[in-house]
Amino acid sequence: MQSLKERFQELLGEISIERTYHLSYDAVNNEKKFVNPNNNEEKDDARTYILRKLKKFKAKSIESPCASTIIFIFEDENFDLIRFKNELEKDFYIFISLIDDRYKNRNEAFNYNNDLDKSAQSIWNSLQ
Repeated sequence: MQSLKERFQELLGEISIERTYHLSYDAVNNEKKFVNPNNNEEKDDARTYILRKLKKFKAKSIESPCASTIIFIFEDENFDLIRFKNELEKDFYIFISLIDDRYKNRNEAFNYNNDLDKSAQSIWNSLQ
């Protein structure tokens, strides 16, 4: 028979602490290009700039189902939402929400833009 301590440790191992977030954004100035921190000569569009920020904050992965939306995952609950918002709020109107992962069957509806997501994935994978 399994001890209570062993069962508790087993259950803890099954609990996913990943957090999934939904980010919608609009640039305050649609004409603005953003400085690439790795190369001051290059300019980023809004999406690439936000993807760089998510990399900086150590997001695990992203999806971009439509033009001004990014779904991103953090490995744990340590995402500093307020600091992230503060870094973006000068240049973007943003809405960030935690997606409730407690239920295996999510209630979602969308018309997914696969080409846009492939482009976002390509940018994401090229960022260091």
